[in-house]
Amino acid sequence: MVPRWIRSASLSSETSPSLCSPPPPLPPPPPQKSQAHLYNRENLKESLHAFSSSSEMVTSFLNLCRKRHIQDLSTTHLVYTYTIYRGIHFNFVLGETLLLSLAKCGAIEDALYLLHHCLQQKSIFAWTAIISAYVGLGKPLEALESYDYMMVKDGMEPDLYTFVTLFKACGDITNLKKGRTLHIYAEKKGYTSDSFIACSLVNMYGKCRSIKESEKVFLEIGHPDMPSWSAMLSAYLDDGQGAKAIMLYRQILAEDQGTFEPLLIQWD
Repeated sequence: MVPRWIRSASLSSETSPSLCSPPPPLPPPPPQKSQAHLYNRENLKESLHAFSSSSEMVTSFLNLCRKRHIQDLSTTHLVYTYTIYRGIHFNFVLGETLLLSLAKCGAIEDALYLLHHCLQQKSIFAWTAIISAYVGLGKPLEALESYDYMMVKDGMEPDLYTFVTLFKACGDITNLKKGRTLHIYAEKKGYTSDSFIACSLVNMYGKCRSIKESEKVFLEIGHPDMPSWSAMLSAYLDDGQGAKAIMLYRQILAEDQGTFEPLLIQWD
C-alpha cells in the first residue's frame, strides 16, 4: 500500500498545487550590479536575473546558495518561479538539484510532487534525499516506508548513502528486525566494509540495545576511526555498561598515544 504522504503528493494538479504549473508573471529584471552585490541574501532576485539564462546556470546558482548558507524554502521557491518565468529547460540535473533543495528545507511534500510529476526519470539520488529528509525531520517510520515504496514501485536499488540513512532510521525507532534485514542486504551488496556503513551499524545496534551485534561489527573494522570509536562508546553508555565504556575510552587514549593494547577490553 502506498504511504498516505506519498499518495497525497501524487494527486492530480486539480487537488494539489503543482510545482510544475506556470507561476504568475514577474516584473522585468532590474539593472545588473556588481557580482559581489548579487551574492547577498537581499539581492537574490537580481542574482537570478543575472545568472538564470540556462538550466546549468540555475543549477549552479542553487549550489552557490547552498555553499553560502542562504538556501531556504523561500529561496528554492523563488528559483523555481524564475525558472518557469524565463522558459528555462527543466532538465534532469536541475530537477534533482531543486528536489534536493526542497527536501533539505523540509518541504517533503513539494519534493515528492516534483519527483512524481516533473522529473522524467527517478533516481536513487532523489529518493535518498527524500528518505534523508524524513529522518532529519524526526520521521524515521515515514523514511522506512518511503524506502519500501521506492523498492516496490520504482525498482530502485539502495546505494551506500541510502543504507546509512536507513540504519539511522532503524535506530531511531529501535526496529532491530528491519535493521538486521537491511544489514544482510547491505552485506550482499558489498557495502559493509565501508567505514560509514560500519559506523552506522554500530550506532543502530547500540540504539536497539543489541550490544553483542555492535561489538561484532566494531571488531570487524580493520582500523577504527574516531566516529567508529565514538559510536561504540555511545552504545556502551546507552546500554548502561559504564565499565566497558571507561575501558574503551582508555583504549582510545592509548591508541592516540601510540601505546594501543588491543586486548584491553574483554570482548565476550
